Amino acid sequence: MIDVAAQISDGRLASLTICGHAAPKGAAGYEVCVAASVLAQGMVKALKALKAADFTLGKAKGDFVFRVTGVRDVTKYDVITAGFLAALKDLAAESPDYMNFNERRS
Repeated sequence: MIDVAAQISDGRLASLTICGHAAPKGAAGYEVCVAASVLAQGMVKALKALKAADFTLGKAKGDFVFRVTGVRDVTKYDVITAGFLAALKDLAAESPDYMNFNERRS
């Protein structure tokens, strides 16, 4: 099972953690792991390419851990992260046996 935890602060993505795996390679659900990974990597690459934000990125025990340390371009950041979060939410809704999505707002 993939567990996604998004922290939204002041209406913006502040941190994101993606933990676990849906299934081993070749098994049913493996494509959900691949999709979540591609989405996360795409968000990071877009933020870097457009210099929209400063952030830390870690992989503790294989988990994807993203934390924003500063937003440089609010519009670009909001568009990129909103699209990414919408895609992750849709993936979780379409794959409830393989992925959970939790969002906390503060």
